[in-house]
Amino acid sequence: MGRHANYSVTGLALSLLCRVADAGRDLPFFVPAGLEAIMLRNLSIATIGIVMIAASGSWVSGASIGVGTPYPISNYVCEDGTRLAVRLLGDRASVSINDAAEVELPAMGSDGTTFSNGRLTVTIVEGRLTWGVGRAVPSACLDA
Repeated sequence: MGRHANYSVTGLALSLLCRVADAGRDLPFFVPAGLEAIMLRNLSIATIGIVMIAASGSWVSGASIGVGTPYPISNYVCEDGTRLAVRLLGDRASVSINDAAEVELPAMGSDGTTFSNGRLTVTIVEGRLTWGVGRAVPSACLDA
């Protein structure tokens, strides 16, 4: 669920709470004050639960790779000025460098955090991506 969808659900839940509270005052029959307070408290608790569930999706970091769609493309800008579009495919990563055609980089090792063809290397550790060409010092990259 996208960030804007969360705000919509939150707004809807709060709007619903206000409307029900207002409607309770206009009922054609008498509701004892104690019962009205209990009903509103229970409704408030339910609304808070809905808001918390709706908001929980917004806590996902933008740096999370592979979240959402099966093979999303994550865009990065590296310290050296390189622009990368990275798609993780499990046993390999598909990388577009500065909007060029994608290059397939196979996973190195069993942990699946380093992808390299011997010349180009992408490493992902704790959601942080670094980019290296040849034996040059890898460059840190940030979400674009």
